[in-house]
Amino acid sequence: MKTPRFLTLNDRRATLFEFGRIVHVGQDDGWIYVRNEESVELFMKKQYHRWPNVLFKCEKYKALEMDVVSRCALGSSHLSYFNEIYVDPPNAPLLKVPKDGEKAPQTVEQLVFERIWNMEQWARSLDEKENIEAERNRYKKALDCQDKFERDLSEGTKKFLMQHYDEFSINRTIWLPIEDRAKTRAALRLGVDLSNVSNIRVHLESHLWNTNFIHVTLIDYEGIDAVVGLHRKKDGKNWIATINNGDSEWWKHERQLHGDKDVVASISHWLHLFKQVQASRYKLERVTHDAPVEKAADTNIIPFPKV
Repeated sequence: MKTPRFLTLNDRRATLFEFGRIVHVGQDDGWIYVRNEESVELFMKKQYHRWPNVLFKCEKYKALEMDVVSRCALGSSHLSYFNEIYVDPPNAPLLKVPKDGEKAPQTVEQLVFERIWNMEQWARSLDEKENIEAERNRYKKALDCQDKFERDLSEGTKKFLMQHYDEFSINRTIWLPIEDRAKTRAALRLGVDLSNVSNIRVHLESHLWNTNFIHVTLIDYEGIDAVVGLHRKKDGKNWIATINNGDSEWWKHERQLHGDKDVVASISHWLHLFKQVQASRYKLERVTHDAPVEKAADTNIIPFPKV
């Protein structure tokens, strides 16, 4: 039996682990767990917005008998916990890196994650063209709803990112201030409570083409990824004006379940709404031990390609 590889990602504060083939998937009200052919068990807490999708992927890859790589936060044991899984292609293992990779850990980390994002795009079962068009239309409608001041900020930031993103992202791990309104969006769409913070640490993944949105990893929140709407003043000050989870299927459920998204309310109100939207999005019901979740399509960030 070969020794499974693991890789520490210092910039994203995560560990990747060659878990192998899943032979059992289970869950209870608070946790998901998986077991592999070597009887190693990993556990995932049901928190934030993506756990139903991760559970679906676990079931899917088990049924397809595919090897997987698990991910966990750097402060957790990769032999006990996980918060995401990825397909591990048999002919191009995700964690196979050059022997001298330890001399350039940031380059290796970026290489591995480019493989992962490409693999996630390949594996998704959504109609990409249709969803890209829907996201473009939603983005345009959102701009139309902004007042002139905000619309000018959005357009100016988009222009800056289109021209200077490479320069902007030289340091890929940065701290960004976040508006109070964006904190309610984080609660409603990610299930994250940011009420007691004024800045959040993100790892820049990519710029969503021809928008003021960037795809980021939220380093201090189990490494979940998100899409943040950036605003930038002429003096160079950047801040997060809005945030979402990148799931194109989320919006219709959000619109159905609450009215004015700018109503003044506590974060606990938005976190309660988040659970309702998530339950509607994934057709969740209260589960018992080993009860399967309602299946849904793979979801990830809409790429907004250069077309």
